[in-house]
Amino acid sequence: MTGRNMRCSHAALLLSVFATSGACHRGPTPCVSASACGDGLECLANRCVPTGGEPVSPKAIRAVLEPTRLAVVSAQIEPGALPTVVTFGSHARGATRLLLEFGDSLQLREVEAAFLLLDPANGVARGSEDVTVEAFRLADAWDDAALSWVRGPRRLLPSATGIARPSPPTPLRIDVTNIVRYLAAHPEAHRGLLLSAGAGAGAGVSFNTGIAGGQGPRLELYGR
Repeated sequence: MTGRNMRCSHAALLLSVFATSGACHRGPTPCVSASACGDGLECLANRCVPTGGEPVSPKAIRAVLEPTRLAVVSAQIEPGALPTVVTFGSHARGATRLLLEFGDSLQLREVEAAFLLLDPANGVARGSEDVTVEAFRLADAWDDAALSWVRGPRRLLPSATGIARPSPPTPLRIDVTNIVRYLAAHPEAHRGLLLSAGAGAGAGVSFNTGIAGGQGPRLELYGR
């Protein structure tokens, strides 16, 4: 399904206040469930943090970017108008990809954390199983007119993983800090981001694209 130009949040202007960190540091351990973290830790925003803590520094400055363009491609549905929802893990739709382009807004310096966030769609049938959704950076720009399941941009590392949960309906939040840091160090390599999930056995989990109103996908950036 082909892309469509999207409004870019003016919050991108806040990126100019992010300062470069001169020291190398190790990020929090990634996780998808509490069992992945040790004693005294919890899984919050896909990263292990001290119980009762926050995934980022309380002094971090937050900026939110909306994609300038997005597209949805499914293995079992012919390309067409951009849908109001993107469904991951659906048996009927098959494997699904969501492509996101942020223009020049990712040409930034190092940030403390970055999260890709999608809101659950209301009034849509949901499956009963959690769905694993992977995030990658794109190797190539895409052409809306030529985009299809077999003709699309390649995906490259680094990658990130999130879990789409059908019940209760909750946002999909993927920690893409490593991807954004790579792009910050290699701005010439920025072609966009891709979310990908395989086919499931049921209805899958659906999220808003923002086409019919409401909040669509966005990138949350935190820096100091």
